[in-house]
Amino acid sequence: MLYQSYREKLEKRRRVFERLWRFRILILMGVLLLLAIIGALLGIKGTVCNFDVAFAELEYGTPIDISATAIFGDAQVEYRPVGGEWTTAVPVRAGKYECRAVSKSTVGTLTQSKVYAFEITPAPCAIEVAEDSLVYGEAPRFIAKLKNGDELVINSYTLTYEEADGKQYAKISVNTDNIAVLSENGEDMALSYEFEAEDKQLLSVVRSVTVRTATADFTYDGAPHSDSGVEVISGRKPAKGDTLKITVPEVVNASTVENTALSCIVTNESGEDVTKFYDLHFEYGEITVNPRPITAETSSDTVVYDGKTHTYGSEYISLKEGELVEGHSLYSVVPMSFTNASQSGYTNNISIGVSDGDGADVTANYEIEKVYGKVIIQKRPITLKIEAENFVYDGQAHTYGLDKVLISGDGLAEGHTLQLGNILSATNAGEYEIKSTSTIMSAAGAPITYNYDIVQDFGKITVQKRPINLEIESENFVYDGQAHTYGLDKVLISGDGLAE
Repeated sequence: MLYQSYREKLEKRRRVFERLWRFRILILMGVLLLLAIIGALLGIKGTVCNFDVAFAELEYGTPIDISATAIFGDAQVEYRPVGGEWTTAVPVRAGKYECRAVSKSTVGTLTQSKVYAFEITPAPCAIEVAEDSLVYGEAPRFIAKLKNGDELVINSYTLTYEEADGKQYAKISVNTDNIAVLSENGEDMALSYEFEAEDKQLLSVVRSVTVRTATADFTYDGAPHSDSGVEVISGRKPAKGDTLKITVPEVVNASTVENTALSCIVTNESGEDVTKFYDLHFEYGEITVNPRPITAETSSDTVVYDGKTHTYGSEYISLKEGELVEGHSLYSVVPMSFTNASQSGYTNNISIGVSDGDGADVTANYEIEKVYGKVIIQKRPITLKIEAENFVYDGQAHTYGLDKVLISGDGLAEGHTLQLGNILSATNAGEYEIKSTSTIMSAAGAPITYNYDIVQDFGKITVQKRPINLEIESENFVYDGQAHTYGLDKVLISGDGLAE
């Protein structure tokens, strides 16, 4: 079986070989024909066909739609500015260009079509002002019909103002030589347009601005203070290049003053007054000059009562802390005066003020902290002395009054007098203490003893009994019937005798 199958396969192969050999010439001719066809096809591969440019010029913004095909290959269209380099980028700017279609042959060499020339001409463009009125200082809005999503940028225009019929008008002139047009890629496409712009007159609208004047704090220094700064709080800001200037109050003395605009002017970059183009509104801040803080003190003093009035004025005031404005000085508005003694002391609360170099009072411009000294008037020390006495009773009244008083210590103040009360009068024998009271009177007759520290050094008064001898001499006589009387006429007094 196996052998039989093998013989059958060999037989089939032999019959096929016989047929091929029989038609060998035809088969060879067919192969040669096929090879010739393939060679021809390979030779024309990359040949550009179906490429033609139907226009010689077109307006900027018109789409460029040029295509080409190549036999057995891909064709692409290339462009270049006249005399430039070939690229596949489609021209977008106005100018003269050339285009061609290119492909590659079987062996990789470049094949190309006929070169066509064409021109993209600038597109006409009318520039207009969008508004019929214009707020002073605002840029006008220009409109134009542009291509390809381009954006108009007006770099130069002239704006002049003139008045007519009581109204202000703005005249706009555009310099078409200085216009930029930006493409979506940010490239300037201005040369792809032919611009036309007519002058236009617009109604000028005043620029409304609301400003707030400055609020500022200063400390009094004798100089004028002001702040002319302003802050825009609503509406528009001043136009570019314009400067708003105001004059405001100058504040010297301590106070709070509304920072009003006394005058106002707006000038442009050329220094011209353009205030008439503004509708200005103000909110006012405040200028505060605060009192100047200082600390002043009054001197302390200790004196002995002398019946005089001691006055404490400007010379007893000094500056302890802070600084006075140059040329200013402290003075006593109301000096303090003290006369009577006070061991605890008086507060030397002089009314303190400040005066300027011309003597004018400027106390209200200072916040004065006061430190008061003390004035102590000590009682005037005096000693009242009455010497002790010792005498024999003589029947006379001995009085111990002012004539007996010796005054020592600081003595009585000028014009003062001493009065004694409960004056001792000693007559009869015995021992007496002087218990007189002392009163010191002023020149006006007022008691002022409380201003004195009085020490009374009063001695004792001794009245000794008067020594006398009473003698009646002895007698011897003969009775004579008479009465012999022994009375005063018989008495002999010796010793100190009887007082007068």
